[in-house]
Parts: sequence; structure tokens; C-alpha cells
Amino acid sequence: MITQTNIGKTLLAILLMWIFSDEIIAQTANKPIRKNNHIDSITTTEEVLNLIRSIEPKLRFQPASMQTDMYDFCKQLRKSNQTPDWMRADIDQNGLSDIVIADKWNILVILAQSNSYRIETIKTGMYQCMIADIHKNKIRYRLYSQKKNNVGQPDTHYLVYKYGGIVDENPLPSKHRITKISYSTSRCHGKCAVFELQIDESKKATLKAVAHNRVDDKLLDGAYSTIIKEKDYQQIIGLLNYMNFEQLNASYYPGLKDAQQATLTITYDNGKIKTITDNGMNATQSLTYLHRLLFDLRKNQDWKK
Repeated sequence: MITQTNIGKTLLAILLMWIFSDEIIAQTANKPIRKNNHIDSITTTEEVLNLIRSIEPKLRFQPASMQTDMYDFCKQLRKSNQTPDWMRADIDQNGLSDIVIADKWNILVILAQSNSYRIETIKTGMYQCMIADIHKNKIRYRLYSQKKNNVGQPDTHYLVYKYGGIVDENPLPSKHRITKISYSTSRCHGKCAVFELQIDESKKATLKAVAHNRVDDKLLDGAYSTIIKEKDYQQIIGLLNYMNFEQLNASYYPGLKDAQQATLTITYDNGKIKTITDNGMNATQSLTYLHRLLFDLRKNQDWKK
């Protein structure tokens, strides 16, 4: 016999199934579909090094465990932390396994795409000891120093994949209205690209190629203009806000006299101005990636004289 109570229970069960099925679908939609690739079959450090050589034959890289000039306390830290030579994770969340491997001062990230690989290099600085690993699908690296046989607490950093590259994690990004970006690079001891770039909020841009701006066998020289592509513009604006540019130092100078220097000036929020000078162009991982995006604009936009 069908009663109102039974009908009510049935309707409640249907409602709960509908709610939870929608939640499961939503969660699945936000997660990449897992796909196997060559990296999943790699089991040894030598196989990782062979993969690096196949991607960038000129790159010479030795993992930390193979380097003999490491501080003894760092060797002990690596041993006590059971730090592996390399680690596997989906860093860019595209459903394909990537590899993270480190030497004394640098971290290489091998990012797998659908039919290719690319290598991202993170320069952590010349500290006495750097230990990198993966923590909650983020790249974590800890910088240690030793004074009078005492090892201090590490300076810990987290890196994540955002806006097409690897940047410093920022759990509290800002949200500013950026109305103008001005960017210029200096000369260096060598043939560094020297140029000036300006972009306004309508995406109108001007480029003054001063020296050594060879892009895809074409030498840029003089003044150019264009409209920055929407995707590239939003990538740069998003990264600036994610890195919380307003809180960065006005100047980063590690003392590299012959290194190239970049000056970034951002106009935002009804006339506020923030200028950042980065000697060596490696002050933070987010700034390093921003420099690359701004350099790349010389070759991925339709510039007209």
C-alpha cells in the first residue's frame, strides 16, 4: 500500500540523488581527464636525464645527488628528508604527468603537452642548500643556511602553474584596474635585446626596438604599433594582479653589474604609479615569468611600422 510517507521518502531520495549527481558532475568538470604519457613509464633518474637531453640537447644538467661539491649538512638534510632525485605530478593540471627535478640551485620542470614537452627552469639563488619537492601538487623549495654548525629554519617557497607558466603562489591576489604598462630594458655585457614597450587599457601598444631585437630571423628596428591580442593582454593583467605587484619592492639589485636590467612602470587605480626595477631580471619567479611574457610580445603580435 502506497502511503504519503512512502511517497515523501521516494521524492526525498530522488531529490538527494539529483543534488549529488549535479555535484559529482561539477567536480568532474573541474578536474582534468587523466591521460597516460611517456613520463608515466619512467622509473629511473637516467631515463629522466635522457628525456631532458631529447627535449633540449644543449642543456647540461645533473641532479643534486650526483653533485660532489654540496655542503655536508645539505647532504644530511637531503638524506633525513628522503629527498628523491625527481618527482612526478600533474603540475599544470592538464591531465598529463610532469616531472620536477632539481640540482643544487635550480629546479627543472618538464611539462607534458599533448604531443610535446617543454622545460621550465626556476633559479632559486645561490644558497648553501636548496631542497625541492612536491607538496599538495605544488612545487615547494626550502632554502637552508648554516652558521657555526647550526642550521636555521628554512625559507620556504611554493610555486604553482598560472597564466601559462610557473609563478610564486599567492593565496591573496589583488584586483586593480591597470590603465597603462610601460616596460624598458637596458644594455648588458653582450647582445641583450634593448627595447621600450607601452600598453594602455584599450590594448593599444607601441614598441621602440633599440638594439639586438632579432625575432625569428627578422630584425626589429625603430618604432612599431599594434593592438595586443586579447588573450595575451588578459594573461599579463591577470599575472600582475595575481603577483600583487603593488607590494613588490621598488628595486631588486643582487649586484650583477653586467646583467641586463628591466624597469616596469604600472599606472593603476585612477593615477597611482608603481615602478619596479629588476637587475638580473630574476627577482621573483613571478617577475621572471612576466619578463618572458613581455619579451614574447615582440614576436607574437602583429607589429606595424
